[in-house]
Amino acid sequence: MSLIESVYQKNPDSFLKIFLEIDQHKELIIDFFYQGPLVDENRSELEELKEKVLNKPIDEILLFKQSDLICLKNSEKIHSLGIWLIHRAVDNFRGRDEVIHPSNKNLCLCYGVSLDEFEKTISSNPEIDLDQLIKLTKVTSACGGCKNIIIKKLDFYHNSIRRKLDSQGRWIKVKGLYPAELVLLLDESLKRWIEIQAIAPKLNAEIMEIEGFHIDMKFTDENGINLSNPEILISLKQFWLKEHDLDLFLHFFT
Repeated sequence: MSLIESVYQKNPDSFLKIFLEIDQHKELIIDFFYQGPLVDENRSELEELKEKVLNKPIDEILLFKQSDLICLKNSEKIHSLGIWLIHRAVDNFRGRDEVIHPSNKNLCLCYGVSLDEFEKTISSNPEIDLDQLIKLTKVTSACGGCKNIIIKKLDFYHNSIRRKLDSQGRWIKVKGLYPAELVLLLDESLKRWIEIQAIAPKLNAEIMEIEGFHIDMKFTDENGINLSNPEILISLKQFWLKEHDLDLFLHFFT
């Protein structure tokens, strides 16, 4: 058995701490109890949660949402402190990456927003930004624990789409640079990379086209024959990431 705890603390005299006793082999919640000055104002929520979590597997508990609690049906609370604390306790038991990893299909634990729901929302609103996403789904607006992973997924989605212009018809900037400025920057470092790369002798490289974060590259040998060795793209991608902190999508020009 493992006794795991988590705590929410406003100040030294205002906190709520919960404890979960977990059967490590079956991953069942054997006991649930709590303490602290904030117990009284959250007692009905904590008591209902206790009934719901006892002898239940952890994976089932991770799917609980505020809307599952009868005592909060007409509440003005924006999130369940009890559910938040339970998830933090499971964080301590499994490790945070286990709790929010996409394999569990949980992104925002407080509002129960799954990975599937997130992907459907952004695919139907390709230009959506973080503020708009919060208004639609409330993700990140309670405890904020999912904010970093949400931002990373949103950025990756935006960057992975091949396009030159945004929805307002403006050129997409990469690290604050317009395409022409980006080409100048990358051309200079491209020369340095050609000198140090050891994949193909007498390699020639040329930037052919830029679409947002996507760059089409042409590589030829000393005889002008096109090269398409994937290691070349990987090497250049890693070089630009190290040199300029630019995580770009590189493609062979066709």
